[in-house]
Amino acid sequence: MSATPYLYSSPDYIHNAAIVGDLNIMALDPKGQNRMCRRISCNGPSIGNVATLVVTRGDGTNQTLTIVGGSSLEIQARAIVAAGTTATNVCVYW
Repeated sequence: MSATPYLYSSPDYIHNAAIVGDLNIMALDPKGQNRMCRRISCNGPSIGNVATLVVTRGDGTNQTLTIVGGSSLEIQARAIVAAGTTATNVCVYW
């Protein structure tokens, strides 16, 4: 099943057509509570192809994520610091 903003009942998400620089997830929290995200999805690459994101976790370490197009990862992150060229249509959920 494809991960879309409509799949989850929570209105707490942001959609990014393209990530061109650092994305401070905590500062973009729709409720203004500076929360880390709980899920990241990527619908940019076609199904079966992968996108790469580098995120900063809660402990300050960076982690490289590989997300298959149309899927999502459960992860707590406070920032996206880099994105591959296929990492488009990225949704961040709180």
